[in-house]
Amino acid sequence: MIREAHDSVCADIEAADGGAKFKEDVWLRPGGVGGISRVLQDGAVWEKDGVNVSVVYDVMPAEVYRATNPANVAENGNFKPEPVPFFTAGVSSMLSLLRLELGVIRVRVFVGGGVELGN
Repeated sequence: MIREAHDSVCADIEAADGGAKFKEDVWLRPGGVGGISRVLQDGAVWEKDGVNVSVVYDVMPAEVYRATNPANVAENGNFKPEPVPFFTAGVSSMLSLLRLELGVIRVRVFVGGGVELGN
């Protein structure tokens, strides 16, 4: 789902520009953090754009789970004595048009819902 969104957004930006293509950098850090960074620059429409995927997976200590879910612990007695695996991913972008007076567009999309727009 995230890779499809990433590919689709990049393809649409390239099509709107009419010539410039994204360059891709795949990265991975120790501890379950990685992503794909794509940058397009010096296009006919876009000065410089970045569209990125970030992925984080790890194990949440039981104490952190209990602290972030106090209602669940109190109502259900769900104390989670063992660590809890978690995963999150998102697509973020920063688009800079050649006409700077139009501003910069920022968009972030999160797994499980949620979109943030800004400039």
